[in-house]
Amino acid sequence: MFLSDRGGTINGNAVLNFNITHDITVTGADIPNISIASDIELLNDSGTTGVESPFGGTIHGDATLLVNAANFTLTNAAGSLFVDINNGNGGVIDSNATLSFNLSGDLTTQSSADFDILNGQNQFSNGMPGGSIGSAATLTISAVDISVGTDFSTGIFNTRFGGAPGPGAGSIGTDATLNITASNVAVGGQLSVGIGNRNNGSGSGTGGSIGGNAAINLNLLGNLGVQGDADFFLNNESDATGPGGTIGGDATINLSAANISTGGGFSAEIRNYSGGTIGGSASLNITAASIGNAGDATFQILNNDGGQIGGDANISVGTSGDLTANSITALINNRNGGTIGSGAALSFGIGGTLSTQGDATFGITNRNDGSGGGVINGDVTTDVSAANVSIGGGLLTDISTNRGGHIASAFNNVSAGSALTAQTYLDFEIENAGFDNGSGFAPGGTIDADAILDVSAGNMSTGTDYFNALISNDGGGHIGGNAIINVIASGAINAGTDAFFTITNNQNDEGPPAGTIGGDAAINITAINISTGGGLFATIDNSGGGNIGGNADLEFSLTSDLTTQGDAVFTIDNSNGGTIGGNAIVDVTAANVTANSLTAQIDNTGGGIGASTEGSATINMNVSGTATVTNDATVAIYGNDAGGSTAININGGNYNVGGTFLSYMDGNGTITFSNATAHADVLKAGVFGSNGTLNIGGGMLSADTELKLYASGSNGSLNFLSNVTLGGGALTKILAANTINILDGVVVTIGGSTPADVYTNNANYTGFGGNGTTTGTFAGAGANNPQPLASAPPFGPSSPSRPNVRPGNHGAENRGTINVGNTEELLALLDGAPVGPDGKIKIPGSKSRIDLKSLSRTDTNRLLRAERRMLMQQTRDRTTARIGSRRAL
Repeated sequence: MFLSDRGGTINGNAVLNFNITHDITVTGADIPNISIASDIELLNDSGTTGVESPFGGTIHGDATLLVNAANFTLTNAAGSLFVDINNGNGGVIDSNATLSFNLSGDLTTQSSADFDILNGQNQFSNGMPGGSIGSAATLTISAVDISVGTDFSTGIFNTRFGGAPGPGAGSIGTDATLNITASNVAVGGQLSVGIGNRNNGSGSGTGGSIGGNAAINLNLLGNLGVQGDADFFLNNESDATGPGGTIGGDATINLSAANISTGGGFSAEIRNYSGGTIGGSASLNITAASIGNAGDATFQILNNDGGQIGGDANISVGTSGDLTANSITALINNRNGGTIGSGAALSFGIGGTLSTQGDATFGITNRNDGSGGGVINGDVTTDVSAANVSIGGGLLTDISTNRGGHIASAFNNVSAGSALTAQTYLDFEIENAGFDNGSGFAPGGTIDADAILDVSAGNMSTGTDYFNALISNDGGGHIGGNAIINVIASGAINAGTDAFFTITNNQNDEGPPAGTIGGDAAINITAINISTGGGLFATIDNSGGGNIGGNADLEFSLTSDLTTQGDAVFTIDNSNGGTIGGNAIVDVTAANVTANSLTAQIDNTGGGIGASTEGSATINMNVSGTATVTNDATVAIYGNDAGGSTAININGGNYNVGGTFLSYMDGNGTITFSNATAHADVLKAGVFGSNGTLNIGGGMLSADTELKLYASGSNGSLNFLSNVTLGGGALTKILAANTINILDGVVVTIGGSTPADVYTNNANYTGFGGNGTTTGTFAGAGANNPQPLASAPPFGPSSPSRPNVRPGNHGAENRGTINVGNTEELLALLDGAPVGPDGKIKIPGSKSRIDLKSLSRTDTNRLLRAERRMLMQQTRDRTTARIGSRRAL
């Protein structure tokens, strides 16, 4: 059934009304290349092959195609249904184009069904542009149940199609709206639902124009079941020479059903890249009780390479039950010069289990690929929540503004009520770094306010790969507010290999500049247990000129055990020009710790802590049970110049260390052992500032080879606050401080048969050569009479010697040169300089351009930086979300 105005003129409305009170049944079959079994068309184009008419028709009013019936049934497996309004290739409709297929009963076909409004330009346009619809284009399909035997396709196409010569696609004056309403929809083949407004022709041309909103609405009371793939799309991009389409208002895809299932893949996409323009917001909204896909599930808003969205860009997927797929890709891509006028949000709220056979990627990317970073003028949020998350491959959630992107704030949230698991990796990131991606170095991006990464679950686990929580701001990134990582498990965190918890704000391996964080940089880890098949690395890296305006805080709190097969490292690196405006705090709490090696340190060599306040540097080790370390354990603060207090507190615990247990501070401050028991092959505790203090408050310290307790600064003091035993089979037990105090009533018991060697200028204790100013004393093997502090042997290396595992050229560090012109300059340089751990004068960091720290101590920052660079590259290469040949994040 046809109404044709090809090449003609209708001075009013054109109406094709097919109104049947009862049922319609079609038993015939298609005749290939001749006719379709059920063909209902209103034609105002120039023809589909270029020979029907040299130009399109003109309708000076509305064009309306109406089909009304009870049930509409096609019984022949070779019989198709085709319903369309065709206004392409120069057709003109002055007012509205409306296609309404309305059934009070069911639509049932054994073959395919196709419903379209065509207003574009194809290769047979004879130079005519796409069609023109003066007002709205509306396509509505409504039935109780819809059952299509093979493929079901419906769309509004205002496109410059492949091969179209130009000058451009069609135009729709106001809104383009596609509505599907039913109880249930069942499709035996593929489902395709879309609005096309893109530029895809040959040569130069433009995409389509929709003056108002473009919207796809699928509203089902029951289920959507598709045996093949299901594809929902709104295309406004350019895939040819020339700009993409223009949508004056919002671009929206709304899908609502009880259950959605596909035998193949599922995709819902708004494509606005390469010069597309959406004047309002772009939104994907999908709601169902459950979503199940045998193939891949894709949810994307693509605005990269110069796309423009005037309002928000939002993806929202919500279920009361499960979401399953072979893999999941959810992406808002605003890279390489894209612009989003307001905020961007990606939200998955899954009431049941979110599960995949392969990888799952959730990201918002805004980085620079060579044409400038993307700009999002509002807040950027990824929020993935589910009762359980079970990923057969790896899980990545990421907000990226690398290499010059700009956003207002970044919030990356992942939460699972119970389990959060992946068979390979778990990777959670906010990236704002600068680096060279092959087109030259570009500095990091800008996040005006906060960058916050929150991960929470009952239990978190990876199978064969790593666990990673990262905020990267190195290489010139700028975060105006706080940079905070919160990882909270009410149960356990288990990593198949390494676990990384990292904030980078340093000058990276590709050169200056370093990053800037206006507020605090904080890492907060809370769990019952953590277990890793490799190492655990918790790091705030502010080295090489990084600037943190507030505090640097690393809080690691376990109610039970930390177990790592590799190293356990907790470090704040502020060396080589780093600045922390407030405090630097490392706080480690656990019942028991088992590790190959253990390092907790603040490296402030050549840096500044307390630039805006009298900030402090503090390390708290709170082990209530046993810490078992196969090799070395180091708790140290280097390069101390904090304006406030500096402290290392080892609170309780029983430390069993197979190598060297070192607690060390090269500046002023206090190291305190409070009821701690520690045994190592070598045990050394030293504070080397002029006013350094070493407090021993109960417990037992023992060593097999060497035991040294030093506070050798000009006013340094070694204080025994309560009864303690210095034991073990070590033949060398040395106490060295300007003042040694054994408080009244306190007994220091020296184990073994060899007395302790004492080097002090003030022996404040009774007996063993003490001056008797206190009643405290030695017992056991006792102590030799004190010798002058100046005679004390060197403390030795400030850290256990460990191999340098940094890749590439890693020769000895260039220490620079200090030029002294005369004796007066030398005396000025040495004024107030304390005695170092090796017995030599140490130049304070504030008086030298180059720090003279020991070359042999552990440089965990460099180790982590190298490993992180490798990990970051792997992560960028691994992502499944790609645009062309470019990585998506």
